[in-house]
Amino acid sequence: MAGYSELLSFMDSPVFRLYATYAAVVTLKMMFLSAWTAKFRLSQKVFINPEDAPAGKKELVRRHDDVERVRRCHRNDLENIVPFLVLGLLYVLTGPSVYAAAWHFRAFVASRFAYMVCYLLPLPQPTRFLACLVGYGVNVSLAAQVIMNGQLWVLGGFSFGLGIKIMSRGGQVRCRRGNGANRHVQFPIFEGYDELPFCVI
Repeated sequence: MAGYSELLSFMDSPVFRLYATYAAVVTLKMMFLSAWTAKFRLSQKVFINPEDAPAGKKELVRRHDDVERVRRCHRNDLENIVPFLVLGLLYVLTGPSVYAAAWHFRAFVASRFAYMVCYLLPLPQPTRFLACLVGYGVNVSLAAQVIMNGQLWVLGGFSFGLGIKIMSRGGQVRCRRGNGANRHVQFPIFEGYDELPFCVI
């Protein structure tokens, strides 16, 4: 029950609620582009696979500029939003301030909508490049702060640094470094376990 209450407390934190809100917005935007691609295919009678075209109308298996433009925009969303969903959650786990997290998330979401508008209208370069660059920069910033936070979990009792075997007493996790220092992290959900199958460094 203690672990469940801790999970509820984490999910109720302002930073996590911010992440969940903006993650849902950009995910819906990505899904919208997928549906829009299908809409263009049907309206323009463009099919990518022979089996999708009506019988005897192989000429409809072709490419169309409008369809390809929406497809490229959707593919760019996949290349940027999926990393954001992973990095954003890891960033939330580092315990950032609400102010810093809000500006990271807002900048990313704004950049993705700006990129879509620039691509689909279309607007002249470098507007699209700059819009993409902002979102890419946010992802790099999130990754850098997660890495600098210095807490890596490694499965199977191995580590990338100086950490060695972890022991747990009453949910208190300890990892001894090569220089003799300990890192203590409280995980109530692990109460009752004497040895944990991973290492925190």
